[in-house]
Amino acid sequence: MAEGSGGGAAGGRFGVLHVPDFSPGMSSYLRVGTAAGDDYTWRDHTDGNRVTTTRGDKIEVIQGNYQMVVLGRQEHQSGLSAEAGNVGQNSITFRGTVKREGGRVIEETVKGDVHTTYHGDVVDEYHGSLLESRTGSESPGVDRENPDVLEKTWAKRIESYTGSAPTRVPLIKHETWAIEMVSKTNALSMSGETIVEGASRSATKAATLTSETTADAITDTTTVTGNVESTTTAAKQISTTHADSDDTTYGDTTSYHEGNSNVTVKGVETTVNLGMVNESILGMMNDCTIGATLGATVGGSLNVQIGVDVGITLGAHIDVKLAELSLKPSDIKLHLSKLRTALFRKNVAAVNLLA
Repeated sequence: MAEGSGGGAAGGRFGVLHVPDFSPGMSSYLRVGTAAGDDYTWRDHTDGNRVTTTRGDKIEVIQGNYQMVVLGRQEHQSGLSAEAGNVGQNSITFRGTVKREGGRVIEETVKGDVHTTYHGDVVDEYHGSLLESRTGSESPGVDRENPDVLEKTWAKRIESYTGSAPTRVPLIKHETWAIEMVSKTNALSMSGETIVEGASRSATKAATLTSETTADAITDTTTVTGNVESTTTAAKQISTTHADSDDTTYGDTTSYHEGNSNVTVKGVETTVNLGMVNESILGMMNDCTIGATLGATVGGSLNVQIGVDVGITLGAHIDVKLAELSLKPSDIKLHLSKLRTALFRKNVAAVNLLA
């Protein structure tokens, strides 16, 4: 059936082709021409389902803009639009819009479950004033559930670069809040380098701290132009080393100990001093030797005792002088290189040789 009226486009001039209704209240028609108050010259409408079949190729040429809206039996729409050579697409979403502002295409999408698989090369490139990524929420709720995040990567090579020498990142900040953290690294070889031009600070706070290292060899080299300071505060410090020890220090050494000191050497102890030895004892000194004592002095020996010196020898005492030098009191200039101030000194030995 065809309908129309005179007067051109203002009055409306069109033809309508009706098809039988599928059921009462569901109509379908094809209208060609412009109806009154309607700018479209072609309208295809159906209240029911529609299937379009094209056996061969299909080409649609649209001179203006194009927009497809799919409601999907819900209040939120999806679809695609093409405008001024730009194509925007909304997938099947809860909510989603694509619009243009200031020459840019802006897409806002709220999706449900998404499963994406790529077979081929993928390149992501971002330019703009902000790149923000969020997973979960600090205040989760019924429709804002925090997910389990699982990431697995298998690759031939992985490289990561942040900034560069001419273009540094002004600030990099990392924060991690967790109940438990587990980290495991298994590699055939590792190398790391950290260069800090300014100050570097590291702080660790823990109830207990356990560190375990197993290696065939360890080489630790530290080069500092200034001072190296180390401070340890603990109830008790225990150090155990199962190995031969070789310690070399170039420079002056100052050691201060406040408290009792107990040193036990099971074996032979050899001390070699190339130079002068100054020993000062302010207080009580107990020197007990169970066994043989051999003392050898090659060169001059000056011993100045200020105070009471009590020597007790249980056993043989042999004093051998290979040479004897007599000096006048006026020729002696005292230099206290070894000062002993004690209540008593006890030597218990089988042999006490002083040469």
